[in-house]
Amino acid sequence: AELTTAIFAEANLQDAILKGANLRETDLSKCQLQRANLRSANLRAANFKNANLQDAILQQVTAIESNFQAANLSGADVRGADLHAAQLNAVNFQAARLMGADLQDANLHSASLVDTDLRGTCLKGVLHNEQTVWPDDFDATLVRGIG
Repeated sequence: AELTTAIFAEANLQDAILKGANLRETDLSKCQLQRANLRSANLRAANFKNANLQDAILQQVTAIESNFQAANLSGADVRGADLHAAQLNAVNFQAARLMGADLQDANLHSASLVDTDLRGTCLKGVLHNEQTVWPDDFDATLVRGIG
C-alpha cells in the first residue's frame, strides 16, 4: 500500500496488517499499533512519537531517520530493522528482539532496553546517556557516544 505522507495521528491500528507498506514520512504519532504487522515496510522519516507498538512486528523495516521518541516497543520484534539515525530517546524496548538491527547513529537517550536481545545489533555511534537502561548482561562501556 502507498501511504506516503499520510496522517494517522492518534488512530487505532491495533492488529493492522501493513506488511511491506510505504509509510515514508507518515504521521503515526500517538497511534495504537499493538500487535501490528509492519514487516518490511518503508518507515523512513515516519513519526511514531508516543505511539504504542507493543508486540508489533517490525522485522526488516527501513526506518532511517524516523522518530520513535517515547514510543512503547516492549515485546516488539525488530529483528533486522534499519533504524539508522532514528530518534529512539525515551523508547521502551523492554523484552524487544533487536537481533541484527542497525541502530547506527541512533539516539537512545533515556531509552529502556531491559531484557532486550541485542545480539548482532549495530550500535556504532549510538547516542546514550546515564538514563539509558541496558540489559543486565550488556557492557555499556563498550558503546561510544555518551553525551
